[in-house]
Amino acid sequence: RDDLVENKKRAVIGRYLGGAFRADLDNSLEIDGNEILTDENAGRSDSVVGLFMYDGNTNDESELGSLFTAPFIVGTDVFMDASTPKWIRLKWKDPTNGSGPTTMRIPNWPSSEALILVYF
Repeated sequence: RDDLVENKKRAVIGRYLGGAFRADLDNSLEIDGNEILTDENAGRSDSVVGLFMYDGNTNDESELGSLFTAPFIVGTDVFMDASTPKWIRLKWKDPTNGSGPTTMRIPNWPSSEALILVYF
């Protein structure tokens, strides 16, 4: 999308190999300390295994919710600034699997330069 290129924004695609992202089961996905999963973008009835995260309304703010849906896929409004190089911290937690949270850092390269797929 042109707005992602021109405004130096980041888009990330998350995929949960253990099943569906489920906010109602206390799954948690934080980006730089901000919770991303909600009942609207990772609810019980959606079976979301692919989560597209980008600033869908181009207002430089995260509003979450659901921008689009397809079978097993949801797009949600998450702003990730890519104007100055830095690392974005992702923290994933699924209390149903008995392990602690997983934390990783990904580069904030603009979407015009790289596609980042994150597998949890």
